[in-house]
Amino acid sequence: SPLSMAEASATIQSGGIHCPSRAIDSISDRNGQVIYTPEDLCERVIAKNIADTTAYAMRQTVTGGLPYIPNSINGQQTVGKTGTTNDYVDNWMLGGTKKIATASWVGNVVGKVSMNRFSHQGYRYDRVKYPIWIAAMNSLTKTYSGGKWAAPDSSLVAAAKDEIPEVRGLSVEEATTLLEAAGFYVEVGKTINSDYPGGTVAKVTPGVGETVTRGTLLTIRA
Repeated sequence: SPLSMAEASATIQSGGIHCPSRAIDSISDRNGQVIYTPEDLCERVIAKNIADTTAYAMRQTVTGGLPYIPNSINGQQTVGKTGTTNDYVDNWMLGGTKKIATASWVGNVVGKVSMNRFSHQGYRYDRVKYPIWIAAMNSLTKTYSGGKWAAPDSSLVAAAKDEIPEVRGLSVEEATTLLEAAGFYVEVGKTINSDYPGGTVAKVTPGVGETVTRGTLLTIRA
């Protein structure tokens, strides 16, 4: 539901603290005396460095990804994330500021009709989620002020890199096993002429000794 999605986003935006949604902050009697306050059930569910880095990634969505979402509303920095199911049947926008988390959904209550087949006031239905979200945020940020986002964990932002080990002269099977154990993906390319014994790896692309990101697809040729 939009409420559960907003709650999930709030957990990230708060630095990893999850607070169950509640409709009542407190109840006061006619004299202004507080007679009931809900129990505080907030708890940390995500490590702060991971939550802050996730919020950093969501910040990139509004600063360099989505032309529909302002990177600040009423002077407050925003983060955001979209979601679209197959054929634009369900369309989501969630995010907010350091103080507010909101989510908008445009889709089908019954059936599975694509939302990009219709339009309203210049917006395709699958993009109506944006003005809905912006309108809510514009109103809420006038009451609830947020701050700036924490810096991401640099070790999580920078992809790990490794040097491609020497596998020339090994069998294709041996080279594949060694490279995959080092964190790379491997494909076998066309056979080439070389000075290496037949059936052994003669070339690796990118080349042996180069430092590349783990998970890079390497092509080996025998």
